[in-house]
Amino acid sequence: MTEEDLFQTNELSRPASSRLVHKAHQQAEKGEVAAAVKTLQRAVDLDPHPAALELLGSLWMRLNQPERAIIPLAAAVTLDPKGAAAAVLASVFLRLRREREAHAMAALALERHPGDRQALEVLEATRDDD
Repeated sequence: MTEEDLFQTNELSRPASSRLVHKAHQQAEKGEVAAAVKTLQRAVDLDPHPAALELLGSLWMRLNQPERAIIPLAAAVTLDPKGAAAAVLASVFLRLRREREAHAMAALALERHPGDRQALEVLEATRDDD
Protein backbone atom coordinates (compact mmCIF):
# COMPACT_ATOMS: atom_id res chain seq x y z
CA MET A 1 0.00 0.00 0.00
CA THR A 2 1.42 3.37 -0.99
CA GLU A 3 1.44 6.42 1.24
CA GLU A 4 -1.25 7.98 -0.95
CA ASP A 5 -3.43 4.88 -0.50
CA LEU A 6 -3.01 5.18 3.26
CA PHE A 7 -3.97 8.83 3.18
CA GLN A 8 -7.04 8.05 1.10
CA THR A 9 -8.20 5.61 3.78
CA ASN A 10 -7.54 8.14 6.56
CA GLU A 11 -4.88 5.92 8.15
CA LEU A 12 -2.42 8.82 8.15
CA SER A 13 -4.88 11.69 8.56
CA ARG A 14 -6.75 10.25 11.57
CA PRO A 15 -3.90 10.69 14.12
CA ALA A 16 -3.26 14.23 12.91
CA SER A 17 -6.95 15.02 13.05
CA SER A 18 -7.23 13.58 16.57
CA ARG A 19 -4.35 15.77 17.75
CA LEU A 20 -6.08 18.82 16.27
CA VAL A 21 -9.37 17.93 17.96
CA HIS A 22 -7.54 17.63 21.29
CA LYS A 23 -5.88 21.01 20.70
CA ALA A 24 -9.28 22.55 19.85
CA HIS A 25 -10.75 21.22 23.11
CA GLN A 26 -7.92 22.88 25.02
CA GLN A 27 -8.39 26.15 23.15
CA ALA A 28 -12.13 26.13 23.80
CA GLU A 29 -11.57 25.46 27.52
CA LYS A 30 -9.31 28.52 27.65
CA GLY A 31 -12.05 30.59 25.98
CA GLU A 32 -10.20 30.76 22.66
CA VAL A 33 -13.32 29.72 20.74
CA ALA A 34 -12.47 31.34 17.39
CA ALA A 35 -9.04 29.68 17.42
CA ALA A 36 -10.65 26.36 18.33
CA VAL A 37 -13.00 26.66 15.34
CA LYS A 38 -10.05 27.19 12.98
CA THR A 39 -8.26 24.21 14.50
CA LEU A 40 -11.35 22.03 14.18
CA GLN A 41 -11.87 23.03 10.57
CA ARG A 42 -8.36 21.75 9.83
CA ALA A 43 -9.16 18.52 11.70
CA VAL A 44 -12.38 18.03 9.75
CA ASP A 45 -10.55 18.64 6.47
CA LEU A 46 -8.20 15.79 7.37
CA ASP A 47 -10.80 13.39 8.76
CA PRO A 48 -14.43 14.46 9.14
CA HIS A 49 -15.26 12.25 12.09
CA PRO A 50 -18.46 12.84 14.06
CA ALA A 51 -16.88 14.04 17.32
CA ALA A 52 -14.98 16.79 15.53
CA LEU A 53 -18.06 17.79 13.54
CA GLU A 54 -20.24 17.90 16.65
CA LEU A 55 -17.72 20.02 18.54
CA LEU A 56 -17.37 22.35 15.55
CA GLY A 57 -21.14 22.86 15.46
CA SER A 58 -21.25 23.51 19.20
CA LEU A 59 -18.47 26.07 18.93
CA TRP A 60 -20.27 27.89 16.11
CA MET A 61 -23.19 28.17 18.53
CA ARG A 62 -20.90 29.61 21.21
CA LEU A 63 -19.78 32.18 18.65
CA ASN A 64 -23.45 33.07 18.07
CA GLN A 65 -23.38 31.78 14.49
CA PRO A 66 -26.05 29.07 14.50
CA GLU A 67 -26.40 29.05 10.71
CA ARG A 68 -22.79 27.86 10.45
CA ALA A 69 -23.46 25.09 12.97
CA ILE A 70 -26.03 23.31 10.79
CA ILE A 71 -23.74 21.60 8.27
CA PRO A 72 -21.21 20.09 10.67
CA LEU A 73 -23.97 18.98 13.05
CA ALA A 74 -26.04 17.45 10.25
CA ALA A 75 -22.96 15.58 9.06
CA ALA A 76 -22.32 14.31 12.60
CA VAL A 77 -25.95 13.15 12.89
CA THR A 78 -25.58 11.23 9.63
CA LEU A 79 -22.18 9.72 10.39
CA ASP A 80 -22.87 8.68 13.99
CA PRO A 81 -26.40 7.51 14.76
CA LYS A 82 -25.40 6.93 18.39
CA GLY A 83 -24.00 10.42 18.95
CA ALA A 84 -25.62 13.39 20.64
CA ALA A 85 -25.44 15.75 17.67
CA ALA A 86 -29.16 15.40 16.89
CA ALA A 87 -30.11 17.12 20.15
CA VAL A 88 -27.61 19.91 19.53
CA LEU A 89 -28.93 20.37 15.98
CA ALA A 90 -32.50 20.48 17.32
CA SER A 91 -31.43 23.38 19.57
CA VAL A 92 -29.82 25.14 16.61
CA PHE A 93 -33.03 24.89 14.60
CA LEU A 94 -35.06 26.14 17.56
CA ARG A 95 -32.75 29.10 17.98
CA LEU A 96 -33.20 29.90 14.29
CA ARG A 97 -36.98 29.67 14.75
CA ARG A 98 -37.18 26.70 12.41
CA GLU A 99 -39.66 24.92 14.68
CA ARG A 100 -40.62 22.11 12.32
CA GLU A 101 -37.00 21.05 11.81
CA ALA A 102 -36.28 21.52 15.52
CA HIS A 103 -39.20 19.27 16.47
CA ALA A 104 -38.20 16.56 13.97
CA MET A 105 -34.58 16.56 15.07
CA ALA A 106 -35.56 16.46 18.75
CA ALA A 107 -37.78 13.46 18.04
CA LEU A 108 -34.85 11.75 16.29
CA ALA A 109 -32.56 12.57 19.20
CA LEU A 110 -35.04 11.01 21.62
CA GLU A 111 -35.29 7.87 19.48
CA ARG A 112 -31.52 7.57 19.74
CA HIS A 113 -31.22 8.66 23.38
CA PRO A 114 -34.50 8.38 25.30
CA GLY A 115 -34.66 10.94 28.06
CA ASP A 116 -32.12 13.35 26.50
CA ARG A 117 -32.80 16.58 28.42
CA GLN A 118 -31.85 18.94 25.60
CA ALA A 119 -34.08 17.10 23.10
CA LEU A 120 -36.97 17.02 25.59
CA GLU A 121 -36.69 20.79 26.07
CA VAL A 122 -36.78 21.38 22.31
CA LEU A 123 -39.71 18.99 21.90
CA GLU A 124 -41.62 20.82 24.65
CA ALA A 125 -40.84 24.21 23.10
CA THR A 126 -42.04 23.10 19.67
CA ARG A 127 -45.10 21.12 20.71
CA ASP A 128 -48.19 22.14 18.80
CA ASP A 129 -50.79 23.35 21.30
CA ASP A 130 -53.82 22.36 19.23
